[in-house]
Amino acid sequence: MFKTSAIQKTTPAPISLIPQKGFKWEIDEARNILRINEIDSNYLIDLNSKECSLCIYGWDKEPKEFYFIQDIDKIKYPIEIDLKEQKFDERIGRAYFRLRIFDINTKRIIRQSKSFTMTPESNQGSLLNLSITPIGTKIAELEIDDDDGPIIKISSDFKIKNEIIDPVHLKQIALSNPIFCCSFWPSALKQIFESAVDNFENEWAQDWLRLSDDLFPGHLSQDGNDRLKPIDSVETFKGVITNIIDKWIQEFGFDQKLFDYIFEDGENK
Repeated sequence: MFKTSAIQKTTPAPISLIPQKGFKWEIDEARNILRINEIDSNYLIDLNSKECSLCIYGWDKEPKEFYFIQDIDKIKYPIEIDLKEQKFDERIGRAYFRLRIFDINTKRIIRQSKSFTMTPESNQGSLLNLSITPIGTKIAELEIDDDDGPIIKISSDFKIKNEIIDPVHLKQIALSNPIFCCSFWPSALKQIFESAVDNFENEWAQDWLRLSDDLFPGHLSQDGNDRLKPIDSVETFKGVITNIIDKWIQEFGFDQKLFDYIFEDGENK
């Protein structure tokens, strides 16, 4: 009565997972070279190397995409992908990638990893994603997406006398120069915390509200879904954001660093 063979032929085979620990990767500080340093052989050994290929798939918010494909039997580590050559250096918002192994003949995906944000190791785990982006002659710019959260764009085309400043140097200024940190970051953080409380249902916003509660507790409480929200009103919380930012500056010592830079370093010049 039932043609089980037909059912088996039309039921798609499940896609197995390449877990996070199944491969090692990195991206350089300028975010131009993506490297796959190793894929655990346990996720390749059972495959027919003549029938399967590895695909490294990347995309951003625009969406802009790239595909890097290599036959399984020709893999040599590290696999280096020049994102400029892939025309993926001018990205919009966060950029992601994932590994996929597919059947060459049917194009069916056999195995894949989850998606990973293309961020250098030095920035992994940070609440704030940094992106190298053409924004002209300014060091950095804040962009906030209500769904994905904040991203800081570091200029990739800051030009002086026809010379482009390496974005790595601009990133260092953005993260450590006391004058920049005491001017740019308070304004940026104010916008981030305001957006976080306006969009408190989102996970990225909860991360920032947890930070604010650690820095300046007593103004947030958990709702029935264990989400932080203002004890009083949203506007009341926005009124204490200046205090939160002051605590952040003190936490990282930027007030003292600015004082030293102006008065102590200045005397030595």
